[in-house]
Parts: sequence; C-alpha cells; structure tokens
Amino acid sequence: MIEGAAADRLIALADRLGLRDFARKQAQQTHLGTRLTALQALGHLHDAETFGEILAATDDDNTLVAITAAEALAEVDPARAVAVLIPKLAERRDWPRTHVFHMLEKAGSAVVSEPLYRCIRAASDEDAVYLLQFAEIAEFDVRDAIAAELLRSRDDPEVLAAALKVASGHGGVTGLDEFLDHTVWYVRMQATALLGRIGRTEDTGRLEKRLSDAEWWVRYRAAKALVGLPMLTRPALEQIRSRLRDPYAYDVLGQAMAEAAIR
Repeated sequence: MIEGAAADRLIALADRLGLRDFARKQAQQTHLGTRLTALQALGHLHDAETFGEILAATDDDNTLVAITAAEALAEVDPARAVAVLIPKLAERRDWPRTHVFHMLEKAGSAVVSEPLYRCIRAASDEDAVYLLQFAEIAEFDVRDAIAAELLRSRDDPEVLAAALKVASGHGGVTGLDEFLDHTVWYVRMQATALLGRIGRTEDTGRLEKRLSDAEWWVRYRAAKALVGLPMLTRPALEQIRSRLRDPYAYDVLGQAMAEAAIR
C-alpha cells in the first residue's frame, strides 16, 4: 500500500536485512502459500534480476500462482511486463478479470495502450471480443483507433458490439447509421449507447427513431441517451414523448425520465 519514497526506504531496509535473497529462495519452494508470498515480495521489492523466473511462473498451471506472478511482474517493470503479459491474456482466461484490470490499471494507460492495440488488431474474432473488455484502460484516442479498425475490418456481430462499446464517443464513428440499423439487436444497442455518449443535440431525431426498435434494450438505451442530452429539458422531452405513436416508445421514454428525475 506504500508508494514513493517511503516504499524505497522499505526496500532498502529489506535489502539490509537480506530479505531479497530470502524471497528469491522461497519463490522456488513447492509449498503454495510460501511461493505466493515470495512472488508478491519480489514484486514489492522491484526485483528486476528475477524477472525471467517470475515470468516463467505466469505459465504455471495453478491459476493463483500464475496471476500472482503476473501482478508481481507489473510491479517490477510495468512496460516490460505489459509487453509480455497482454499476449497471454486471451490464453489465460482463468485469470480473474478483476486481478487483470488491477494489474493493467497499475501499469497505467500510457504503458498499456500500444501493446493492447497491437494485440487486439492481430487477434481472432473470439479473442478480440475477450481482449476488448480491457480496452477501457487504454487512452481515449487508442480506444477510438481500436474501435475504428475493428468496425472497418470485421463483420462478426460480437466484435462489432464490443468495439462500439469501447469507443469513447469523443469523436465521430464512420458508418454509425449502418450499425444503428444492424440486424443483430445488441449491435444496435451498443451503437445507440455510443450515440448517447457522443451527446450531440442534432442526433435527437436518430435517437427518437430508435425508441421504436423491436428490442426493449435498444429502446431503453435510446431513451437513456435522449434523457442524457444536455440541451434537452423536460418540456423538450415531453414534446418528443407527445408525438410518439408507439406505446412502447412512449412508455420507455417516460421510464427513463422518471429514473433520471427529470423536472
């Protein structure tokens, strides 16, 4: 939990006490608890000399050993660790996602962004969908570049939906109308949610159209997006609601307004 100069002083104290050498020996033990504690200690000690040994432990069949070693590597050398660990993520789906998120967040978006982008670009559709869940850690421009690349080059609905979910909304998305009208409902849902994140008042009509979608989740996302537009006051939303002839559209917009306590 301690960082900065205080951590440096603790590491210096550990070295004077011989704990670094002790931890290195303990990391070779077969007892699970001993090995885990030693791997964690080597991470806290930023022990670069054992980087290779810790890296080897990330291939261990025991999930707990492997993820503990991965987290230790990220403490020892974040940039070097991320470069070798990100390609392993799709293979090691047994690693708890919360641990992976924590590890990548600790390494930092500046370190994670490029290797994650390269890995997703080269991944199969299935692996790309899995890896995209970690893309929210990447910098906004990299997230948008990943999304744009996949939306342009892939046609698997799960990839498209995951890419739309990752897009930050800070920039436009080419061909968004195509995804708003996609035959698969969860692609339309994510495209609608992205339109809400973009947050332009001029998109009110496009969102209003989605209120009458055949799928409830798409209608709900459209209603939430409309309610979230900064320039739409309650009178403006009520005006939209009054001209809706679809009862499902009318109800879902009313629900979203009530949830947001629009006055």
